[in-house]
Amino acid sequence: MSSTIPLIPWGFLGDLGKDTQEETTKAPLPPATTIKKSFAQALRSSCDIATSQLPQPCIKGEAIAIKIPEEDYQAGLLRCKSHLHGRMILSKGDTPLKFAELKSTLTSMWSMIRKWSMISLGKGFYEFSFSSLEDMRTICSVGSWNLKPGILRLFLWSPDFNPNLQKQSHTQCWIKIYNLPQEYWSPRIIFSIAGGIGTPISMDEATHTRSFGHFAKVMVEINLKAELPDQILVEREGFAFFVSIEYENLPDFCQRCHVIGHVVHQCRKQIKKPEAEVTIKSVPKKPKQTDKPIEYREINDLVINLDIDKGDKHNVQNMERLTISQEPMGNLETHFEEELLATRVENSIHEERDGESSNDNIIVQETAKMNQVAANDIRIVIKTSFWSALNLKLFVVNNRGNHIPSLWGLCSPGLDPSILTISNQHISISLSVENKNLNVCVVYAHINHVNRRSLWLDIQVDLLATQGPWCCIGDFNATLGADECRSATLPSRVSKNEFLSFINSSSLLNVSTLGAQFTWTNKRRGNALFENKLDRSLCNGDWMKLWSQVSCGTLPRIASDHHPLLFSSASTTTPRICSFKFQKMWLQNIDCKRSIKESWQTEVIGCPMFILSQKLKRLKKELKHWNYNVFGNIHQMVKMATANLDTIQSSINDLGADEALLDQEALAQNELLKALNVEEVYWKDKARNTAFSTRLLQLDKKQKNSLC
Repeated sequence: MSSTIPLIPWGFLGDLGKDTQEETTKAPLPPATTIKKSFAQALRSSCDIATSQLPQPCIKGEAIAIKIPEEDYQAGLLRCKSHLHGRMILSKGDTPLKFAELKSTLTSMWSMIRKWSMISLGKGFYEFSFSSLEDMRTICSVGSWNLKPGILRLFLWSPDFNPNLQKQSHTQCWIKIYNLPQEYWSPRIIFSIAGGIGTPISMDEATHTRSFGHFAKVMVEINLKAELPDQILVEREGFAFFVSIEYENLPDFCQRCHVIGHVVHQCRKQIKKPEAEVTIKSVPKKPKQTDKPIEYREINDLVINLDIDKGDKHNVQNMERLTISQEPMGNLETHFEEELLATRVENSIHEERDGESSNDNIIVQETAKMNQVAANDIRIVIKTSFWSALNLKLFVVNNRGNHIPSLWGLCSPGLDPSILTISNQHISISLSVENKNLNVCVVYAHINHVNRRSLWLDIQVDLLATQGPWCCIGDFNATLGADECRSATLPSRVSKNEFLSFINSSSLLNVSTLGAQFTWTNKRRGNALFENKLDRSLCNGDWMKLWSQVSCGTLPRIASDHHPLLFSSASTTTPRICSFKFQKMWLQNIDCKRSIKESWQTEVIGCPMFILSQKLKRLKKELKHWNYNVFGNIHQMVKMATANLDTIQSSINDLGADEALLDQEALAQNELLKALNVEEVYWKDKARNTAFSTRLLQLDKKQKNSLC
């Protein structure tokens, strides 16, 4: 039975039956063979580096170490040169943006640059990649971007960046801008001023509407690691002024670990001190005799010799390290911090023994276990040669019982001070300088005003017991008023009154301190900052009469929180510099007008005011020279003319009247009259200048007040 081809009326289906027939007549094709890949072969396309070319791991300590090829690392650095790091900073209550929302927001804000990309690093950090360095610089120049809500703070890309190791030092706070005139109250100007502190975010409603004019209030993102200024200089064309800045509710920030939330004294991260490389020698120590037998182990003294002269070649690197080789006592630093029992100072002066001088100043630190475990003494021996190298000698330290001395007396080897009294807060000494007997009291007062009361009594007893010139200098830990404090709180009134009563009852004068206004600071910021004038010098009237010059100034503060004081007393008088003044008596001399005319005719090129100032300066110099070399001292001229006339008249009395002597007498009388006329003009000029005497009195008062 033959197959018939069906009739298909649609042209586009005309070949359907033909194709179907051809498919039925064709021989079936063999099935296609597919090559199967292993799992390792399927993943090999992601890395074209053979395993044999990878660096081999090694064991370092208890860890497996891999050394990365340097060329690969440099290629990675080159790839990241146009990258930036960023972090999202959200305020309390803000809803964090998702990655897609953040990228969409930034895409609309960064429409001015070409293609860029971003990846999330975790902990709120992101890394941004840009097509060129120009685009990267354009975005980075803004610094922080306000996304509402939140701020994206961008910073330069840094190698070895680990989000888990980053510490948050930026915060948002409100600042108040004081002393800003109303014509400057525009958002652009206020934001420009706030930009000097950090990144401005927004203004409060009262500042925006100018409904409150005491201060402008702006929210700013600041870096707590940077120094926060108290004032900012605002400049415009031809004028400048300062505005004061006040910070509201700054969070606690630790300058040690750079973490927000606590301050330095609350920081749990202790900075370990490096082990000191010192020489160790054993010193035998006699056991103490006690009535009650107790258990104890052998005590070793570790003597640290600080007498390393410049000429000696010591191999410091090969010195034995300071260790305790007895019973295990834990960490040495913890042992000293927790179990420090006593510190004492001994001045041991013995005869030389075995060729070694024992005239040493020994600082002994004793430590012991509370459960009667053996103690260990560490003696820091500062030999006399150490002070001699500094051309000084140590003659006294104050008595603080079991604590380290806070006052150390050092003087020139040529001086021989005698000790009057010693306490835990002061040292009083007597010494002779330039054949003058002086008394000095050095003070390191207690921080509690109750404990300072005994100090005031001790000093008053010293002043009464030893009459003469007295100077009290040091850290009194007390102020005389609110003007000597800079802090958010006022000083204690009780402490101030007691200190002022002590000064008045002791007849002491407060020597004004030149230099820093406040000698102590707690080195904090914002409202936590405290600055006081605690260090000063006090002198009695006998001291002020003994010396012609008495001054006290501050030196730069380096490691301490106090400014060192430099006290000086001298007997030499410095010549007083007088201002130049044209003397009317100069006009009595004919040569004066000639000198003025010649000086004024000197040609000077410039504007009229410049010509006038230069001619006046030159004339002043010429008149000074002419007065000294030509005109002379009028008082000396009167004395010389009087002596000359007296000599001539004595000759006439002895030899009789002579024509020549009479002529000489007439000339001498004429010269004396001229000199007396000039001197009269001088004194009349002085008498009319009433401001001259007034100025002298004012200057004398200022000099006296500067010493009080």
